[in-house]
Amino acid sequence: MKKVGHTHRRDGVFSIKSIRVRLLLIMLALMCGSLSLLTGLSYYFSDKALSKSVNETAAAISLDYSQRSSAFVKELVVFVQDIAVNPHIVNPQNRQEIVDVLALSLQRNNKFTGINYGDLAGNVIRAQGDTAYLGDRDYYLKAIKTKELTISEPLVSKGSGRLSLAIAAPVLVNGEVKAVIQATMPLDSLNELVGAIRFMDSGYGFIADQSGVIIAHAVHSEINGKVRIGKSPAEASLAVEVPEVDERLADLFTKAIAGEGPVQGVYTLRNRPIFTVLTPVELPGGARWLLGVSAPESEVIAEVVTLNTILLLAALGCVVSGAFVIILISRRFARPEEKYFKAFRYVDDAVGIVSFASGTFIEVNDAFFELLGYERDEILARPVESLGLWVEEQNSQVQWLLKNERSVSKVETFWRGRNGEIRIGLFSADVFEAFA
Repeated sequence: MKKVGHTHRRDGVFSIKSIRVRLLLIMLALMCGSLSLLTGLSYYFSDKALSKSVNETAAAISLDYSQRSSAFVKELVVFVQDIAVNPHIVNPQNRQEIVDVLALSLQRNNKFTGINYGDLAGNVIRAQGDTAYLGDRDYYLKAIKTKELTISEPLVSKGSGRLSLAIAAPVLVNGEVKAVIQATMPLDSLNELVGAIRFMDSGYGFIADQSGVIIAHAVHSEINGKVRIGKSPAEASLAVEVPEVDERLADLFTKAIAGEGPVQGVYTLRNRPIFTVLTPVELPGGARWLLGVSAPESEVIAEVVTLNTILLLAALGCVVSGAFVIILISRRFARPEEKYFKAFRYVDDAVGIVSFASGTFIEVNDAFFELLGYERDEILARPVESLGLWVEEQNSQVQWLLKNERSVSKVETFWRGRNGEIRIGLFSADVFEAFA
């Protein structure tokens, strides 16, 4: 075949046509996709597991101290009820007998600052022997009306002047209220209880009564009885709304006070997200408080953030090391292929690859285009017969040899160029299974 001089064009090292580059890109894409999927799944499940663990820890602490608070109050209630059934209180012989019982009871339990005996009009005898009036207290009147023990909202004790809770237990004779035993407990005792709560680095506990009034706070005891977080229509005379707390805390309170189990969520306090768990504290007389365990959300999710950072760094490390390994592997495996490809592409003889089934060109080298005068888009994917590259007799002869012998070697053929010029050359071909 007549040869025409031509210039060899060599692709750059990082050409997309390079087998090595293609292999590298494919393997990198597969590896990055796999690592991304693995990292995403690890992030999802680790985030769920750690968040669940933290939430369960907070809920367990809240439930534990809720039960402690309930037990603490019930112990005080039982103490007051025992006084109410004391024979010297149910049927006293004289005033001094009542005073003696009250004074002895006050000595036995230092949680109370005052224990009083009152009549149905609200006139009370104190343990010190003097008198006072409690007929204007709602909890006192409720105990007389319902014949059941009642617990007050936070109030300022008339005896001590301290913010306190009052317990009123009716003294019953033949099912009728004869008198009322009233005991006052400062909120300091509850502060000690919630002060023992430990959650995260700076977490704290607090207790709110049924109307949402904070009655004990481990960090800010100065707000006891002065801050209301709930939306309850019951107004506490000492309470005020907190402007820095968003509505989410009030919503959490409403759900928790009406529910049976812990409720958890996030609210904002002074522009900081705060994670909290609210757990009901069941009290005698149908009263209910809420015990809260709170901590900055940044501390709660710190372990999750740390784990996710480690996962991300590990994934990046795997990508870098994997890319290095893939480069080495691609260089080793792609080098023989690249040699064959370059030999095919830059050899001076016209070389082509044809699909035996469809008779269309799959690939041809540069010499093929230059010798016959065709452009790439005129050759590739087109049937050989439609191009009229050789005469019909030779085409049939070559087809028969390839079909039966699977090989043709140095057969003299007449080739027709794009301009119709006939050229003589030697034709050789082999049939092989591609990608077998």
